[in-house]
Amino acid sequence: MKDFIEQVLKATTSTITLAEGSAYHALNNFHNHQEIELVYVRSGEGTFSIGHTSKRISSGAMILIGTNIPHMFKFESNRYYDYAMKHAKRIVPLQLLTLHFDPYKLGNDFLKLPENIVIKDLLEKAKKGLLIPEQTKLAVIEYLKKIESSLHYEQLPLVLQLLNKIGVSEEIVGLSAYNEKKNV
Repeated sequence: MKDFIEQVLKATTSTITLAEGSAYHALNNFHNHQEIELVYVRSGEGTFSIGHTSKRISSGAMILIGTNIPHMFKFESNRYYDYAMKHAKRIVPLQLLTLHFDPYKLGNDFLKLPENIVIKDLLEKAKKGLLIPEQTKLAVIEYLKKIESSLHYEQLPLVLQLLNKIGVSEEIVGLSAYNEKKNV
């Protein structure tokens, strides 16, 4: 991920990027990338699309998106109390915290280790886009804070712990039926 428009990089290594900003990096276009993406909507409203599914999202939402999965966030910059008359316009502030991590830079053998079965299963589930439940989200936010304030060599173990925390959650909600390319 190279395109961080209006975002402040909080932490970055060759495999991990944590950014905070008032704009999403893809400018409302469908896109995909090798990295998994964890997006925490601190404030804002909009629509998230993955595969053939679209969902309304708002402040507090946390979504994990798998590698190379087409997705799009379209955030509103303002709302109207009366849409028909475009009356009483109000600004909708947007504040995002976004983590990108390329698990495949660690190698397929690493993901096949028995200790990493939870992460491997999570990466497969993330192909559908995952809505992170409240209890898990609170723990993930704490990991994000630790990653933000840690030295670069401390970040990878924290990201692995974060992924394990999400992976063991029994309340994760898949957002799409889209999970693999159809054979042609």
